Amino acid sequence: MSLPHLTIRYLIRCALIVLAFAAMTYGLLEWRDRHFSLSGFWPLHGSLQLHPLHLLILGLALLPATLWEMFLLDLSQRPDSAGEDGDRTS
Repeated sequence: MSLPHLTIRYLIRCALIVLAFAAMTYGLLEWRDRHFSLSGFWPLHGSLQLHPLHLLILGLALLPATLWEMFLLDLSQRPDSAGEDGDRTS
């Protein structure tokens, strides 16, 4: 994989991590301003509106998947070192 392509992939993953933390932070702050009320979270009646808890959940959902993708990108760039660890089964 070429270096510019890898750099773009890392940049996209870092932007997703920033987006996840921004959504979680905004969701927590906005939810605090609503005094941690759950009214309007599940719109069974009335109009559909975005609740701060939805942003918090979105941020929490983005974070592990993005970190895992970055881990896999980093792992794919390392040479195979299975035999160098002293892992001898015989």
